Amino acid sequence: MRFIRCMLTGCMLLLSPLAFSAVMVELDRELEPVMIDGKEVGIRISTQRVIELENGQNQLVVRVSKLIPKQSQFEKYYSNPVVLTFEAHDTTLYVSAAEEVKTQEQAKRFKDSPVMNVVDNAGKPLVVQQGVLMPGSGLVRNYRNELEEFNQTHGLMGAGAERKAQALKVTKQQNSSQALEMIQYWYAKASDKDRETFINWAFQNRKTISEPLMWENQPAKMLGYWYTEAAEKERSGILGWLLQQE
Repeated sequence: MRFIRCMLTGCMLLLSPLAFSAVMVELDRELEPVMIDGKEVGIRISTQRVIELENGQNQLVVRVSKLIPKQSQFEKYYSNPVVLTFEAHDTTLYVSAAEEVKTQEQAKRFKDSPVMNVVDNAGKPLVVQQGVLMPGSGLVRNYRNELEEFNQTHGLMGAGAERKAQALKVTKQQNSSQALEMIQYWYAKASDKDRETFINWAFQNRKTISEPLMWENQPAKMLGYWYTEAAEKERSGILGWLLQQE
């Protein structure tokens, strides 16, 4: 640890987030995200079951993705994507299909009119505005355009656009590093071993993330996530704070 402290100190002048995320969304294993706050997800994120969002208004587009038996084989099934627009603060939400989808008949019925259940960690239903993205005439779907048209039709600004507009009003003096705040939070929950591993990894990746941390426990995983999301200059502030902890 003394070596790490020296290395951190020597690199402080080389380096200094994302907004505070306090809404955790857990998707049922039969669901996959299509868009998160106006941005299409990649192949890696499409398998993600837990999504971290900011407090306030958010918009998720999710669909059922599973294998359905067809005669003696199985067929990959995708429902039409469902747009979920909601307001939430400091909570965990659970999203699942409102109907069971196991047979070809159920799959067809659900694809025509999919509905999702959204409840908080106390099992209380959340007020959510739902809608379905229907395919256009093209051979390939453009979810970004479909969502923009959906939001215009329903008078929704979209969470991403709303935050972008709000960000223009924030001055540099008001803009603090939320990545540091989140790392401070998860550092307090991490074990001594995970803290030491994180500090070593953070120093080695102070400029660019050459390799991600592969951890299973939540505190360690979130430490790696927030450090990765911080800009290079913001990492100097994180490293400086870590130095003070030793």
